[in-house]
Amino acid sequence: MKKPGMLRNLGIVFILLVGIVSAVAVKFVMKNVNYDKKLKIADGYFAIMDYGEASLAYKECILIKESDEISKKLEEAERLDKLKQIYDEGMELIENKEYLGAIEELNKVEGYADVEEKIVLAKTLYIEDYINKSKDSASRENYDKAIEYVNNISALDNNNEEAKKLLDEYSNLKQEKQDEIDKYSGATSYFIEVSLKNQNVRIYQNGELIKDMICSSGKADYDTPTGIFNIQERGESFYSNEFEQGALYWVRFYGEFLFHSLAVDINGNIIEEEAAKLGNPASHGCIRLEVENAKWIYDNIPVDTFVKIY
Repeated sequence: MKKPGMLRNLGIVFILLVGIVSAVAVKFVMKNVNYDKKLKIADGYFAIMDYGEASLAYKECILIKESDEISKKLEEAERLDKLKQIYDEGMELIENKEYLGAIEELNKVEGYADVEEKIVLAKTLYIEDYINKSKDSASRENYDKAIEYVNNISALDNNNEEAKKLLDEYSNLKQEKQDEIDKYSGATSYFIEVSLKNQNVRIYQNGELIKDMICSSGKADYDTPTGIFNIQERGESFYSNEFEQGALYWVRFYGEFLFHSLAVDINGNIIEEEAAKLGNPASHGCIRLEVENAKWIYDNIPVDTFVKIY
C-alpha cells in the first residue's frame, strides 16, 4: 500500500508533465500559426511583384520551419527581384531620355513582365527624339550633325524609311551648301555667311567651317540688308551721337552696314543692357558680335571677301 506522501508527489509530477505537454502543444500551435501568417504575407508580396519584401518574408518562414517548397519560392523571388531592379533601372533611363541605355538594360531581362513592350517604347522615343534633333540641326544648316543623327537611327533600325529619306535630303542639302561655299570662297579663300533666322555668323576658309559666332542683326525698323556683299574698309572704333553708342573693331560690308563689337558707351565700355540682347535682333542694322569675334574679323578677313546675308 502506497503512502499518502508518495501519492502526493506522483500527483505533482503528473501536473507538471501535463503543464509541459500543454506548453509544448501551445508553442507548436503558435509556431504553425505564425508560419502560416508569414507565408501568407510572403505570397501576398510575391503576388504584387514586390519580390524584395517577398524574399525577406520567405526567409522568415524558413527560420520558423524549413521547407523545400518555401526554399524554391525564395529562390524564385530573389531571381525576380534582381530582374525587377534591372527593369526599374531601364524604366528610369527612359524617364531620363537615355533611350539607348534603357534598351541595353531592358534587353538583360528579356521575357520579364512587359519588357518587350518597353523596349519598343524606348526605340520609338529614341527615333522620334533623333528625328527632331536632325531636323533642328538641318534648320540651322548644320547638315553634318543632322546626318549624324539619322545615321544613329539607322544603326538602331536599318529599315527606318524616314531616316533613309532624311539622309538623302540632308546629303543633297549639304552638297548644295558646299557648292555655294566653294563658289564664294574663291576671291580670298574666306567666305562669311550670316543667318538672320539663326542669328549667327559662320566663317569658312578654303571651303571648311572655321568659326561659328552668335550675333545680333537689325531690330524692327532697322533691317539688316540681305544679299551678297564684299568686305571693304575697317577701323578700330566709332561712336554715334545720334544713337548715343558706338562699337569696337568695325568692318564694313555694305554702305553704312558693318560687322562690329557689342555696343559701347562714349568711354568705350560695353553697355551691359545691349550686351544681354546678343543672339536676338538688337542693332540699328549692323551685325553685332562679341568683342573677340569682331576683333578676329577685323584682324583676319581680307578686303573683297564675299559676305552672304539671308
